[in-house]
Amino acid sequence: MFACASRPRTAERPRKGFRNSGQSLVETALSITAFLMVVLAIINMGSAVYAYNWVSYSAREATRYASVHGSTSSSPVGPSNYSALTSIVTGIAHGLTGTVSVTPTWSSNSNVPGNTVKVQVQYQFTFVMPFINLAPITMSSTSQMVIDR
Repeated sequence: MFACASRPRTAERPRKGFRNSGQSLVETALSITAFLMVVLAIINMGSAVYAYNWVSYSAREATRYASVHGSTSSSPVGPSNYSALTSIVTGIAHGLTGTVSVTPTWSSNSNVPGNTVKVQVQYQFTFVMPFINLAPITMSSTSQMVIDR
């Protein structure tokens, strides 16, 4: 019999392409998971900034509406009937779902020209992150103007 001890059989030698396939599969899974978590965090922060800008803008618009719809206006908005302010704020919200509260305050508790109106808008923002449970954030903005009419 011819024995060749210097050269192993081809069946025992591992192939080059499959040597580290298990390791690279685990590394790829870990890095894709970390990458997707970072991307989702960036998207959530963008949504939070959008919600904050919306809260600020809607408070300003509601205050403007209340200031031009004083007691001498044809359709006044006052301490007893301010449902129009709530509908304005909710009408501005595009793509936002959550709890919104609108709290108007009139100086001297009347909507006569020369007094001021202050509107506070609060919005409950909830993060959407898989595997991470974050508490909701309450965003708030207050705007104040002098009543014109």
